[in-house]
Amino acid sequence: MTPAEAESALDTLVSGYTEAFNKMDRRSGFIETVEREEIYTVLEDLLVGAQEQLSAAGVEVDVDKLFDTFDKLRDF
Repeated sequence: MTPAEAESALDTLVSGYTEAFNKMDRRSGFIETVEREEIYTVLEDLLVGAQEQLSAAGVEVDVDKLFDTFDKLRDF
């Protein structure tokens, strides 16, 4: 897997993750400050874990770019 392929796959996952919470929040408006922080923390844990595994395989990804995707897409 190339770095571009890895970033593309992770970008797709971040987009899906973010859109899922956008949909849930549009339906019920449950996402407040605490939930927002928890959603971010889980995403951070997932991306750091993915980055560590990919790095061990010799593939580097720009995690900051993935967080930018999250910040651009989130409505909550």
